Amino acid sequence: MAKVFLTSSSIKDEPEVPPLREYHRMVECWRRDKFSVHERTDRPEDADVIIFAELADMVGGVIDRIQNHPVYKAFPDRCVHYNPRFKDVPIIPGIYASASRRWCMAGHAVTSHYLETAIESEDLNDLVPPATPPFLFSFCGSSDTWKGRRRLFQFVDSNAYLYDTAGERQALLRGEEAAYRQRFVQSLHESLFVLCPRGVGPASLRLFEVLKAGRAPVIIADDYTPPEGPDWGSFSVSIRERDIDKIPEVLDRLAPRAAEMGRLARRAHEEWFADDVSFHRIVEWSLDLLGDRDRPAVRRHRRRLAVEASVRDAVRTAKRSVTRLL
Repeated sequence: MAKVFLTSSSIKDEPEVPPLREYHRMVECWRRDKFSVHERTDRPEDADVIIFAELADMVGGVIDRIQNHPVYKAFPDRCVHYNPRFKDVPIIPGIYASASRRWCMAGHAVTSHYLETAIESEDLNDLVPPATPPFLFSFCGSSDTWKGRRRLFQFVDSNAYLYDTAGERQALLRGEEAAYRQRFVQSLHESLFVLCPRGVGPASLRLFEVLKAGRAPVIIADDYTPPEGPDWGSFSVSIRERDIDKIPEVLDRLAPRAAEMGRLARRAHEEWFADDVSFHRIVEWSLDLLGDRDRPAVRRHRRRLAVEASVRDAVRTAKRSVTRLL
């Protein structure tokens, strides 16, 4: 059993600010935890692991906020950064859903799921497929977050449901997404397989929505490393980015296995990514990170990432300077 201190670098007097959503989700997963193995503590000095639950895409100020936080300063060797949306160089040991493959190493950075799918997305529970789904595969999403996505819309003559949201960005940003959500859920209901291509980062929220819905995901992201634990090969299909054109052929061969793969996908969600197991799994992954963080190979890896982060920061600063001059 481990004692766990949950916090966020964004905790202030405004408990509902968007950066704190992941912290609140983590607390809710602790409340729903069915294992009851690990104990939450309000005293960081008593904790075996300290989890900073954050929600930020890029470095911005989140890394500085964590490193300057009094809890991190006092107990850096017990701290883990959990951030599913983080897409920059992970210089703090942590769990990052969208970390690139080259950044991942046991003892420093591993991938995970999204708590918003675990707790929310209730419309995906108990989604029973029709006896004969009308579509071999489907994809609902924007074609402009990654160039490879445009190639997915070439399959108009295939047995597929394809819906491009690129032209609806402003409507979605305004919160007018009920119609899109209904269309997305319906496409899951009517498909044997669901395409899960990379977006801005290598991971996709859609992947874990598909697991929750009990469908077989098709992962298209060469730079992605799935979370450890589930037997991914039993319920998912991996397609190399260069082989996108082969998707209909590959899935047609696998169609007889699709229903069983979907059942195994739902089981994987329940065992590894559901709301009542997420706190336990994240703590276990965090303990593994802390246990391996001092290995020589991990220390070298961390130093390499620190250099990479410094170079990226310098490039960003130079670009901002050029922009101001222009």
